[in-house]
Amino acid sequence: MSIDNKVEVISEKMSGKAKAFGYRVRLSTYEKGRPVYMPIEPNKYFDGIADDLKKFYQENLNEKNEISISFIKESQIKRRGYVPAITIICT
Repeated sequence: MSIDNKVEVISEKMSGKAKAFGYRVRLSTYEKGRPVYMPIEPNKYFDGIADDLKKFYQENLNEKNEISISFIKESQIKRRGYVPAITIICT
């Protein structure tokens, strides 16, 4: 399931606040003014990437009914296109 900022808000860790969790997701509910807050453990590899965190994440449910959350960062690096080493592959 893909979720965007219409029903959720991703908050990064605030200094001096929660020690165990790096992120917090506020999910909207059917009851106005009563959101649910879901703490998310940090990931060293993901946090080490210096790109912009998008206001979007993906929830996945595996065969054991375990939920995994995937945040997405937008890379600012422009990748160059493929440049072939030779002009003719075969004749």
